[in-house]
Amino acid sequence: MAEVPNAGMELVKAIESSQEVAGGGRLLFTLLLDDSISIYRNHEHVVRGYAECLEVLRKAPGRVAVQTQFLNRKIPVQYLPPSDVVPLTAETYVLTGGTPLFVRTKEILETVLAESDSYPEDVTMTFIFTDGWDTKSREHGVGAADVKKLVVPMFESKRHIVGAFAVYDGHTDFRQVFADMGIPPQWIKVLDDWERVKTVMSGVGRVTSRASRSYGDFSEVTDNGY
Repeated sequence: MAEVPNAGMELVKAIESSQEVAGGGRLLFTLLLDDSISIYRNHEHVVRGYAECLEVLRKAPGRVAVQTQFLNRKIPVQYLPPSDVVPLTAETYVLTGGTPLFVRTKEILETVLAESDSYPEDVTMTFIFTDGWDTKSREHGVGAADVKKLVVPMFESKRHIVGAFAVYDGHTDFRQVFADMGIPPQWIKVLDDWERVKTVMSGVGRVTSRASRSYGDFSEVTDNGY
């Protein structure tokens, strides 16, 4: 009879350990959105997709914290629970300027790393969306190779995921662009239709939600992509 309580205690310890792994840190979700003027006819697709993504993240089983940034506008915001994030609207998703893809990605990834370095139990997922070739980063002396120097070690650390998706503009080889930035193929999507933006952004929310359940789920998602 004495063995029954011991067995029960072992079960309780196993459950507590599982919960500790699943809830030991946050999943920092960062979305870098292209806000260049070239999107002006299609910005509603991004607005609707963003709303779908947030709706999924609000139901995530883990501790997800969200930050949204833009290629042109630099907004000083903190990571917030998905329930506290205000959806974009046609008025707040302001389109301006060109496409500083590499320099802004580098800046955002440096911010992600600084935040996660302060909390070693955190993991991160960063997604980049664009609709055109980089038109500005050369002015800042930044190229795809500079982004790759951050992305490759991030994946190697097993704590970070960086994904990218783009709407094909008729001439840019986005798969090569993203690969040059160090992003592995399972984390690259190239869309041939703006109607698919909503579906992909909803998918981004789902894969992030799944990864938030535990570190094991995060590791599996890292390998499988989206």
